[in-house]
Amino acid sequence: MLLGPGRPDRATQRRVMAHAGVDMSEIGTCWDDTLTPRTTRPQTQLENRNILLRAVMPGDTVHFASILCLGVSVADVFWFLGELRDRGASVAIHDGIDELSPGDDLRPIIESFEKRRAALMARRTRAKKAKKFR
Repeated sequence: MLLGPGRPDRATQRRVMAHAGVDMSEIGTCWDDTLTPRTTRPQTQLENRNILLRAVMPGDTVHFASILCLGVSVADVFWFLGELRDRGASVAIHDGIDELSPGDDLRPIIESFEKRRAALMARRTRAKKAKKFR
């Protein structure tokens, strides 16, 4: 689970993961990281995601509540999906019911992430401008 601005809250993500059959117990298989306001180096700052990458095995499926939980930027998502693919893991994204197998083309998921991230950034920019002029 990746928590932060524009991502589903913890309770929502936990419900989605539990519905997908992910072990949500204290010793379960769910990873959890929180984006700080200025996360600029996600490959090192998202420590639990790196633990997930070390633990994932060929044939595993990694579940995401939202496509925005894949990462913080297009480059970050491309890297993360590539790492999962190289380890033989599949990806399931539950807000669009997208699935990605290790041999699949990453571009459709990357393009979808890019569109959703752009929409998120536009909403945040409009909200900041509206707040400024109040």
